[in-house]
Amino acid sequence: YFEDFSLTLKIFSLLTFELLCESRKAVDCTNLMRSYHQDITSFGDFIAVFRSKSITLYAVSNECVKQLNMTEDLHVEDGIFQYPRFSAFSGKYFVHPFQVFPRSRPDQLVLVKHRLYCWDMQDLTPKTLVMGTEGDPHAIFIKTALSETHCYGLQWSQLVTWNIETCEMVSQACLEVPGHMMGVGDVDVGSGVCCVLLARQGITLQKTHLGLFSFDGKLLGKVKICGEIFSITSAKVYNQK
Repeated sequence: YFEDFSLTLKIFSLLTFELLCESRKAVDCTNLMRSYHQDITSFGDFIAVFRSKSITLYAVSNECVKQLNMTEDLHVEDGIFQYPRFSAFSGKYFVHPFQVFPRSRPDQLVLVKHRLYCWDMQDLTPKTLVMGTEGDPHAIFIKTALSETHCYGLQWSQLVTWNIETCEMVSQACLEVPGHMMGVGDVDVGSGVCCVLLARQGITLQKTHLGLFSFDGKLLGKVKICGEIFSITSAKVYNQK
């Protein structure tokens, strides 16, 4: 529960439903990007707290809560971390995108190389995955995904793949996007399919579609969605295999 800009944690066993321990004011909720219910999330046995220049993990065990500063040795002065919903966790790895800001006058368009930070959850060693080419500073990653060996970043109309071990970018597939993209999408590693929200706008009629793509960028099909385009904030691909 929330008190004095901190979260107090009560840890229960899912087997016996007994209270294992309580850690008062364990999670610091100050200086968040927005609010504690938007910038704090959980995955596995970790609670993640996101700030514009840092990410803090709290490892939860049966006996205590341990704080881990994930970004202490990273260079983050040239941009900010994106919001929590753009991260991915596989059990073995945790990845989160970093938006680079150009160092120039606001009225000048300067291209940048955005990057992802990927941590090995065994020893918390960070890997830096950088775009191979420069791009629009506003073209953020709208989805990330992980496999045992590779990291995937969906950046508007392209899907970028890195080898996690070597940090090398192995592919950059441009999606065959018909119409205008809305910055919403998903990546499913198991099926080898990604999706993005598309829109075609007329004078009085708005049509929205969800485009399904292979990992090499080929358009596999479209699903028509009825309703206002701006009410759709997320998309999810479910692998039924």
